[in-house]
Amino acid sequence: MEKKTVHKRTVRTMIDTQITGEAIPKKGLKKKVMLYVEHVCGEKNFIKFFLNGFVFLFCKELPTVFGSYMRPLVYKMVLGKVGHGCLFERSVRIDIPSRFFIGDRVFLGQNCWINPGGKTGEIRFGNDAFVAHFCTLRAEGGRIIIGNNAQISRNCYLNGAGDIEIGDDTMLGPNISVVSVSHVHSRPDIPMRLQGVKKARIHIESDVWIGANATVSAGATIGKGAVVGAGAVVTKDIPPYSIAVGVPAKVIRSRE
Repeated sequence: MEKKTVHKRTVRTMIDTQITGEAIPKKGLKKKVMLYVEHVCGEKNFIKFFLNGFVFLFCKELPTVFGSYMRPLVYKMVLGKVGHGCLFERSVRIDIPSRFFIGDRVFLGQNCWINPGGKTGEIRFGNDAFVAHFCTLRAEGGRIIIGNNAQISRNCYLNGAGDIEIGDDTMLGPNISVVSVSHVHSRPDIPMRLQGVKKARIHIESDVWIGANATVSAGATIGKGAVVGAGAVVTKDIPPYSIAVGVPAKVIRSRE
C-alpha cells in the first residue's frame, strides 16, 4: 500500500454537476429495462446480465458453511478476481461484479452490498480482509481500495465517488461512514440535489483504529497508527500516531 505523510499532501477536489437521484424513465418499458441492465452490469449487455443473474440466482442463498464456501468458487465466473480460501455468506449483493477484485481469504458477511457503480468504478480488496454483516461499499464510479488484513465492522457505509484507500491492518468499528463526496449547497434558490457534488479522496493509512459511529468526510487523510474516538467526525487531516476525538475531531495527544 502507498505510504504518505499527511503534511505533504495536496487534496484534489472535483466538482461534478450531476443531479442526485437516478430517475426511472416515465415512459417506455425498454428504457426501464436497459437502465436496470446498465445499473447491475455497468453496461447495456444482455449476455452479461443473464450470466450474472443465473450465477447469483442459484448461489446467493445457499445455506450453511457449504454455501459460504461454494459462492466464491462459482462467482469466479463473473467477478473480476477471486482469490483462494474466500468465504461469502448468504444474501451478499454484488452489482457490476466484473469490477470487483478480491485477494485471498476475504470474508464477506451476510447482507453486504458491493457496488462499483458508474462506467469506471471499481472495488479492490487485499488479502485477509474482513467485512461484517450489513456493510455497504459503493464506489459510484470512483475507486475503493481495501488493504491486507483490514477489518470493517457491522453496518459500515463507504462511498468512494471521490476515491477511498484504506491501508493494511486498519480497523473500522461498527456504524462508521466514510464518504468521499458531499453536496454543493451554495445557492438557497435551487434544490441541493440539483447543484451537483464535490468529490475528494479519503486516505486512511495503515494500522488505524476508528471507533464506532464515527464519520470520515471527503478530503480527509488519517495518518498511520492514528486512533479516532467513537462518534468523532473527521473533517481535516489527522497526523500519524495521533489520538483524535470529538465533533469535529481534534487531536488530544500522540501515541508516540
